[in-house]
Amino acid sequence: MSRPTKNAPVVNEAKVVTFDSTQQQVAVYTKRDPNEGRTGDPVKDLEAKLTYITEAVPLKDTDMSGSTAGAGSGDFHQYRQARRREHMRLMAMHAEDKDNEDRWAFEARQFERDEVEAEQSEKKRNKRAAKKEKQKAKKSTKTGEGG
Repeated sequence: MSRPTKNAPVVNEAKVVTFDSTQQQVAVYTKRDPNEGRTGDPVKDLEAKLTYITEAVPLKDTDMSGSTAGAGSGDFHQYRQARRREHMRLMAMHAEDKDNEDRWAFEARQFERDEVEAEQSEKKRNKRAAKKEKQKAKKSTKTGEGG
């Protein structure tokens, strides 16, 4: 692809790229002018952006089988792959939920431990301060009697 010259108009490019490993199409959008498509009205800008997205991004058709009554030799493989993908998606969702629950439970236990620790620290701090005050009072009575 050639680069535009200084006087050439700047245009947006949208191209569709296919990855061999996933066989999914992805729309790539390069915007050369940062102010292009901006009217100053946020509603119009958002509508233009949404329109571009809906037009540029291809929809993924997950149901590849037709509406005929008979099943072909490749339909079972497609069904099995779709079932495997759905199973993997559900397993990932369940794993994420379990991780979140475990994290929340850990944070709750940690918060409780921190509260108990802070309570004990405050109690010990007060005990040390009382002991120190008692020693100062004892020392001042000794120096007061001897002086």
